[in-house]
Amino acid sequence: MKWCRMAGFVFAGPLVLLAMLGALPALAQTTTQVNITLREFSITPSKVTVPQGQPVQFTVTNAGTIEHNFTVELEKQGIEQKLFDTNLRPGESRMAEFTFAMAGDWEMYCPVDEHKAHGMMGAIEVMGSTPAGMPRSGNPMLPDLWPAGVLVLALLGGGLLARRQIRTE
Repeated sequence: MKWCRMAGFVFAGPLVLLAMLGALPALAQTTTQVNITLREFSITPSKVTVPQGQPVQFTVTNAGTIEHNFTVELEKQGIEQKLFDTNLRPGESRMAEFTFAMAGDWEMYCPVDEHKAHGMMGAIEVMGSTPAGMPRSGNPMLPDLWPAGVLVLALLGGGLLARRQIRTE
């Protein structure tokens, strides 16, 4: 009877853990918070750094006396996203979430009238998952599975040791 319980642990345990590990990347994904203040004609802070591929929650406050909005853009890739459908009125704050799919030097600005031309812009540095200049190894479409492999091997090894102990009893 002990052997049946141990076999269930040795064989089913790793499968359950692998399924749980498959859900970990979604659970481990954190949201970066960025507070932005808009005024005539500036954005504060004028430069922010955020991670690639993770949600960024922007809290944008219009501290000016006229309407503003907020756009992020990676011009060389043709990516431009206005974060609010309607402009923020003076004194209004809103939140919007955006995930930067590509690393690089993005731009943020107010798209209302000629505000950008008047200097109402800033920079967003989107950091990739590997340090700049270092090549990424492996297939970028597949996650690194070595932690799961080590865990499975440890569980199998523990199960085999337990099996050996049961046989000697």
